[in-house]
Amino acid sequence: MAADAIRLMTRGDREGFVAALDAGLDPNALALGNVYILVVASRVGAVWAAEELLRRGADPNISGSDVLAHACAMEDPSFAWRLIREHGADPTLRRRGSRRTPLDNAAWWGHLELARELLDRGCPISEHSMGVLPGLGDIVHCPDGVWQAMGRLLLERGADVTARDWSGASLLMHAADFSEDIAPFMLKAGADPSVIDLHGEYALQLVVCHRLEYLADALARSELPTTDVERFLEVVRQWRWDRRGGVVLWREALSAGHSGAGASVARG
Repeated sequence: MAADAIRLMTRGDREGFVAALDAGLDPNALALGNVYILVVASRVGAVWAAEELLRRGADPNISGSDVLAHACAMEDPSFAWRLIREHGADPTLRRRGSRRTPLDNAAWWGHLELARELLDRGCPISEHSMGVLPGLGDIVHCPDGVWQAMGRLLLERGADVTARDWSGASLLMHAADFSEDIAPFMLKAGADPSVIDLHGEYALQLVVCHRLEYLADALARSELPTTDVERFLEVVRQWRWDRRGGVVLWREALSAGHSGAGASVARG
């Protein structure tokens, strides 16, 4: 019966879904795969169905914070606000079978005020889960214009900028894979550029590669003197052969004092 209700819900058949509930379907029922109907409704964005289930007594915390976490991942976070303020969702709970929290999704989608509300209500900041770096690491997915404020908020509330995943990769490595700007933000927040992961990858390697892409683009637009780019490339070549001195060489590149490469890189 629960499976039938889920099929009606995913088809958008509101009348049929309500009829199934009227016929006696438990709003806290489990469907095939040991998944609660309310969790499915929140996962697929069927807010109307989730609201109907909650109105009939569904427990918003029946699967840890899964329902709230799915709501925090919606482009419109209004349902997440209602879950917290009207339906009794508990932000302090973790996701079922995971150490992640609703805050991870709020940070990912750039819902700054929702993230602040979750933190105020005791939602923990995740450190790592299943090989990824949630929490502060999720700001790489934030929309432009939001990630800096989100990053500052998480740092103010105790996010660990030195967190590493199962492979030893750091937040700095994670950030360098996504953004020209977020890696320097992590460095300023205290990320260790000398970290080496289990595969021998050096944190600065990723950062430098992204900087080189930036320099190459700028050179193609004739915005940087060739000599400045050549100087920076020489520093990088030295760094590749001397990892122990990599931090010193990187700082030298950042503070080279050139009007082109060094200054542009330093601005981040």
